[in-house]
Amino acid sequence: MATIDQIAAQIRFGLEHLSARNAHHEFEHVCRYLTRARICSNVLPATGPVGQGGDQGRDFETFRTYLSNSTLAETAFVGLVSNKPLVFACTLQKQQIKGKIKFDVKKIMSSGSAVEGVHYFCSASVPIATRHELIKWARETYSVALEIHDGESLAELLAGRDVFWIAEKYLSVPSEIYPRSPTEDGGEWYVRQLERWKTSTSPPFSYADFSTLKAAGRHALNSENLCQDVPFWFRLIESFIDSDSNTPLRRRAIYEAAYLSLKYMKTLVGQENRLREYFASVPDLEEPADLEDAYPMMNYCAVIAHEGTSALTASEVSHWRQALIARVEEKLAQENTTNTHCLLLDIRGALSTSMDPAYPVRPTLDEAIEWWNKALDEVKDAPLYPLERLADRLTNYLKFFDEPAHYREFAKRLDSLLAQRSGEFTAAEKCFERAEVLYEKGHRLEAINHLHDSKIKWFAAETLARSLRSMLFISHCYAELGLQFAAKYYALAAAYVALKSNDPNVLALSAAGLAQAAECEYSHGAWCGFAELADIYLRSQAAFVNDPRNIERYPDLRMIVWNAAHIKFITQRLAPQLSSFIDDNINYWGIEDWVGDIDSQVGVNWERREVSEIWKILNTELRGIPFSDVGPKRNVQWSELGVKWNVTSANDYETTIAAEQFIAVLQIFLAELAEAELCLLKTDVQIYLNLSSNEVLTMTPHVSNDGRQWDISLPTSDSQVRRGQEVAFEAAVSILDEISLVHERQYTRILKRCFQQGLRSKLMVAQSYGTIYRFFIPKDFFDHSDRDSKQQLESPLPITPHESEELGWRSSPGPDYSRERAEKMLKARYSGSIPPIRITLRKLIKDEGFRATLNKLRAEGWLDWHFLNALSNIAVNYRVMHTPEAQRSEEAADWIGNALMNSEEREDAIPIPTSVFSEHEMRQAISLSMIHTLRLFGLELRQLTPDLRAIDLFLRSRYNYWTDDIEHEDIFANESSSASA
Repeated sequence: MATIDQIAAQIRFGLEHLSARNAHHEFEHVCRYLTRARICSNVLPATGPVGQGGDQGRDFETFRTYLSNSTLAETAFVGLVSNKPLVFACTLQKQQIKGKIKFDVKKIMSSGSAVEGVHYFCSASVPIATRHELIKWARETYSVALEIHDGESLAELLAGRDVFWIAEKYLSVPSEIYPRSPTEDGGEWYVRQLERWKTSTSPPFSYADFSTLKAAGRHALNSENLCQDVPFWFRLIESFIDSDSNTPLRRRAIYEAAYLSLKYMKTLVGQENRLREYFASVPDLEEPADLEDAYPMMNYCAVIAHEGTSALTASEVSHWRQALIARVEEKLAQENTTNTHCLLLDIRGALSTSMDPAYPVRPTLDEAIEWWNKALDEVKDAPLYPLERLADRLTNYLKFFDEPAHYREFAKRLDSLLAQRSGEFTAAEKCFERAEVLYEKGHRLEAINHLHDSKIKWFAAETLARSLRSMLFISHCYAELGLQFAAKYYALAAAYVALKSNDPNVLALSAAGLAQAAECEYSHGAWCGFAELADIYLRSQAAFVNDPRNIERYPDLRMIVWNAAHIKFITQRLAPQLSSFIDDNINYWGIEDWVGDIDSQVGVNWERREVSEIWKILNTELRGIPFSDVGPKRNVQWSELGVKWNVTSANDYETTIAAEQFIAVLQIFLAELAEAELCLLKTDVQIYLNLSSNEVLTMTPHVSNDGRQWDISLPTSDSQVRRGQEVAFEAAVSILDEISLVHERQYTRILKRCFQQGLRSKLMVAQSYGTIYRFFIPKDFFDHSDRDSKQQLESPLPITPHESEELGWRSSPGPDYSRERAEKMLKARYSGSIPPIRITLRKLIKDEGFRATLNKLRAEGWLDWHFLNALSNIAVNYRVMHTPEAQRSEEAADWIGNALMNSEEREDAIPIPTSVFSEHEMRQAISLSMIHTLRLFGLELRQLTPDLRAIDLFLRSRYNYWTDDIEHEDIFANESSSASA
């Protein structure tokens, strides 16, 4: 739906198009009709042959009227009558406009009758200072009042509903750009039009009539209470098709009739021949607006043809599509103004998203973005190209198409150019609108990216409330992704900023932020934290919100009461010793009656359930155990990017702040990396976090081949506490580095790209987490909950952190993997693994103990190349260990090992007992060989003690390590086949 600003921008483009065509007569008509509607109605054209004096600089002028002295003096028409001699002049000239205006005024004043006022219309923009200078010059030089209406002024005037028909007739405005019926008059305009046309005895015939009928028809179509009027407006619009209307107006009427038929009656039956006429003229269309109109109508026809619900065939609509594309490309090849060229590129991009009904393949946005990027290349030289409409088009298309690979770069480029042209606030609005669309599609991570942009662009006094709403939306998205501490940070930050404002509307948002933060605490079981934030929320609600106790009016209040009631019910069943804690708070807040109402409705459901059933429900609905923030130690669990994270810390005030800050930073950081190819190991990471008096961050990894464990000591010196968020980020980077398999250089590039995309502003919003936490929860308030004295609940069920699909582990084929490359590597493995063990292999095949191991491992999925790989590694390592020269140095051992691996096994080689090839050794050998496989694919393991289980899963899932094989001889069948291998 076009805004008034977008309509004005389209009109400015149309005026520019008149200038490009040097269409002075059309411009004169525009100005004259607008004058009659807005300035004075008694005007006549003043044109004439040059030999007879020409128009003497006057494009039209007033004629004398005596109506103002008659009984009609109070009518609207007479209100626009001028009794003063006025002259009107207009020009499409863009250069040296100041001199042009002076020249024309001088010509007007030096010939003809006396003039008291001159109204000058120009399509170019005239700076205010220049306008004032010219007005003063005309007054002092000729004692005449000069009024200047430049392109911007004309566009604003023509955007009015009653005069918009002038723009439709002369400026080729697309059909989907039109002024909407006003709502502020209570629908009176529509009622007047309905009454007028139902009682009219004359058929509609003019552009003005068509414009009115179209606006009324669209208004009725979009109103549930008025849609029954659509057939009435439809019939009136059809009269333009059935009459001898001029071709452009007839074309618009065909479009509108088909549109109303499709949208209201859900059919194009009866419109087919009209549409055939409509599209038959496509090869001759000149105006970009006509080409732009044809695109959506062609899309409608394509869907109908594909469904087979009218006489339109897929082949003919396909032909229309090709003709339209050909005509747009033909126009692109011609010489155009930059404004027109950008619009044609815009239309061509839109056409690439259309479906060809003859070949119904779902289109994508990829090609469209290629065309639109070409438009953006030129847009700085096209000031009248309606860039905001391209932003709206992108938003609308996101409802139907997935975001292509380069979508984010294009969107950022578009927003940057839009901000330069229309201001940061306009760009912020477009970011927010796209975020809403993406959120509705379930693409919350991409929505968060746009919301971060709108948050920054709106962060100014006049739009602060919008910026805070972006922050609250970000918080909501993080919460739905299971990132409760990231969500809590953003909610508290919004409340913090709101409370620093003097604007009552902004202050009221503090309550919304606190309620959302309390919801985060509730959802991951931190119910002491919930009680504290609920308390502050209710105070903020009472201080800054009108009618604060109206529970029907405020969803946040209902949510707080509902959660408090559920905590009460669950505590009564699972931890009655803690009931007094929540009961005292409920009574103190004064919400006991509301909680009682909920108890009477749903409390009985909790009373009837078995304890085991309650725990099952909680394990599904919560992201942590109830009262997870009590006791001397606190555990926080969540799952993100395939990794199960567990942070254990002391439950005192300072450590809680540091731990929550660390977790919030880690969650935001990981969410930012969700789309990056990090080749993460799917593993468990246990972090034991504490505070120390050290001046620097201390991180100590535990020795483990199963999962990762870290001791992290955060510094408590004043200087380090102030940069606590940065310290937390440093720790997060180190932890992630250890479980990522991409090369160190690639990891650094990914981090650099994240910072280029605004990671710093995402990690730190308003103030650090610690500063904001202390602002809302001082130490005495925290201590009042007496967390340490309360006993933690023990769940009889294992707590499984829920992982959002968007933050799941990447299990697609890994970098550089292809079936062709895998086969090449397998050929090398088969040919390279046998020579160093050819003799040993003959002996092993005969050994019953080895054959038992062989059969057992085969049952588990081992392939022949796995056996050969393990056997050759065991054999070579054994011989290296038993070679005296290899004991001299690590370099010597490596050299001897490589020599043995790459040569044929000799008869006099060091003999190897078959017991060396035990099941345990085979498993150990294949696990260690996986590290070499990682290197073959350009990956890098940076763990001192490899996480073998996670590496196995990574190769199994992403490189088909346990399934890829090639045709080969049965190496382990018998001695002869082994020898010939």
